[in-house]
Amino acid sequence: MKNNFTNFNGLYLQNYDYLSPDFFFSELIETRSCLFDWKVKTHVHTKLYQFFFIIKGEGVCLLPNQNIKFADSSILIIPPGFLHGYNWQPKAVGHILTVSSKFVEQLLKNTPSVLLKFSKPCIITCVEKISEFENCINLIDNINLELTSRNIERFQMLKFEFGQLLLNIFRILPKEDSFDLPESHTNLSIFNNFQKNIRNHNFNQKSVNEYAAELNISNIRLNKICKSIVDKSALWVINEYLISEIKLQLIHTELPISDICYNLKFNDPAYFTRFFKKHTGLSPKEYRNLINTKTP
Repeated sequence: MKNNFTNFNGLYLQNYDYLSPDFFFSELIETRSCLFDWKVKTHVHTKLYQFFFIIKGEGVCLLPNQNIKFADSSILIIPPGFLHGYNWQPKAVGHILTVSSKFVEQLLKNTPSVLLKFSKPCIITCVEKISEFENCINLIDNINLELTSRNIERFQMLKFEFGQLLLNIFRILPKEDSFDLPESHTNLSIFNNFQKNIRNHNFNQKSVNEYAAELNISNIRLNKICKSIVDKSALWVINEYLISEIKLQLIHTELPISDICYNLKFNDPAYFTRFFKKHTGLSPKEYRNLINTKTP
């Protein structure tokens, strides 16, 4: 059955086979929206959070079976795996932050209540205290400065500023602005739970059959769901998560590759190297060297 939505691994109408686990992108609302006559069709990002800060202007957020209107001083949060689209008022002013799910999860791993709050679409149609909204905009300005700087510590500062922004949003987000999606979108719900189960298994490498059993569905149905949403198999989704974790440790630690291998529950360093090269075209050592040469 053909989807009535489009999946994007990267930004709207852009795809990346192996999106960086540290992906962080900031842009103005008008930068991308004006290219599509201020109308963004319903789509889904399976690996990205999007945070919208509307400074001025009106629009409608298109969600399954419901359309939410917003205006000045509004904040919208769309987590990975949820259908959404937009009809913007021309010349709407504001910011969009697009961030990998891994980046958000790492920042909020010690505050599960905050991460849980962001697990469903959240919309603040008008922030009551303008000072709280302005504080968010000031943090975004700081984030943009770090993104364009060449300071060697910019990544740590970026994490600090963005973490502060997430906590600020959490504090001003009323409970009633988070909502449940209709049961008709069970496939997306199953896919999201599949991804959560992968993350929660602490790198214990389970089979597709085992994950399907946890979801009370057959492995055939799980593969069909993955195919319909990301156009890949369930095994590909599992392996992609492992590749993302390997990249994180290669980039952000100085651990020997053999230690990374065992940390991620691989028993054989030779197989670990073959696995990584099969999915990236590079050995772990080659990937680490390439990243190091690109770091200023």
